[in-house]
Order: sequence, then C-alpha cells, then structure tokens
Amino acid sequence: MDDQLGRQRVIDQFRKLLDSMPNDKAGVIAAMDFIYEAMRNKQGVLPMTEFITVLKHDKPLMFQHMRHAIAPTSRLYFVLQLEMDVQEAYRRLGWTANSDEEGES
Repeated sequence: MDDQLGRQRVIDQFRKLLDSMPNDKAGVIAAMDFIYEAMRNKQGVLPMTEFITVLKHDKPLMFQHMRHAIAPTSRLYFVLQLEMDVQEAYRRLGWTANSDEEGES
C-alpha cells in the first residue's frame, strides 16, 4: 500500500512539473532533476516509460534540448530512449489525453 501511495505521489509530482515547465530550454534542469530523482526512488516500480513518453509528447522542444545536453554514456541518456504509445501512457498514468486542455477551459 505504501508503494502505491508513493507511486501516486510521484505521478502527481510529474503532472505538476508538466503543468509548470515551459516547452523550451528553460525546462531542462527541472525535467532532468525529476527523472534522476525518480530513478533513485526506492518505493516500488515507477512508470518511467510513461513519464518519458508523455514528456516527449507534451514538451517536445524541451525534450530535444534535454537529449542534446545528455552524454551518450549517461544512464539518463538510455532512459530517454524509452518510448510507448502516448495514449497508453496517459491511460496508465490515470490521465486523459487532453485533461490538461480540459482544465484550462
């Protein structure tokens, strides 16, 4: 149960990050910090593939800047290669594909 609560807490933190992060170079440090922290998290298995897929889809310019800032030998570089269907990623995170747009109306 604690693992599930911890997992949901991290998913909620990721959502807040996406909502507040610009889709440009300025968002790179915050995104990298979040991913590194999630990689160190010991509270069960986190949805890293879903995080990376949604990040690529929702913040494509920032993601490109981040990929160019990472050394190919870094663990983060390999994590950034993860990918899945974005609709499935949203579903697994418990989000709808356009939930951020609905919240702005």
